[in-house]
Amino acid sequence: MTVAAPSHPTTTPLPAGRSRPLRWTVEEYHAVRERFTKRGLKTRLIDGVILEMPMSDPVHDLGVLLADYLFKAIFAVGHVVRVQLPLNINTDPEPDLAVLVGDVRTHQRSPRNAVLVLEVANSSLDEDLGYMAELYAAAGIPDYWVTDMPGGRVIVHRQPVPDAAAKYGHRYAAVTVLARGQSLAPLGLPGRPVAADELLP
Repeated sequence: MTVAAPSHPTTTPLPAGRSRPLRWTVEEYHAVRERFTKRGLKTRLIDGVILEMPMSDPVHDLGVLLADYLFKAIFAVGHVVRVQLPLNINTDPEPDLAVLVGDVRTHQRSPRNAVLVLEVANSSLDEDLGYMAELYAAAGIPDYWVTDMPGGRVIVHRQPVPDAAAKYGHRYAAVTVLARGQSLAPLGLPGRPVAADELLP
């Protein structure tokens, strides 16, 4: 299910005989999101369009729990780790995990920046490595991690750069694939390497 019919007006005149979708703002989406939740639907806002997402499965949930346990432990000081909560980057992807500078009270509302974002991919690998990577690059997220649960690897994206060919005008210039037994430190915590095995079942 895709929903794209917000209430706010457009400022560009509509050509005669043409139609176009109207996109939701983050504020409009937040105002109606509860309606989808009550219907048992999981949704998120991507580029102004409300997307219905698949419900979680046990493998995905385990990946989220492993990341949550690990990153809350290593980013215990001076950071807050948010799990499956809104990240307001002119869209609302609700990443599986986001690390932000500050404390819990600093980020009570939907925050606008993160030093690290992680998505757990069990059945969504193509999306997480595709348009989601370009979306986070466009938002300037410096460190984007994808836990590939079926593949037994962690894929780390860094160095967002402009790219006119990308869906959202940006991509990551550096991509590192960590297999089991390999490790890499987050940019926000260079003294603490993270092993792929710590994020994989």
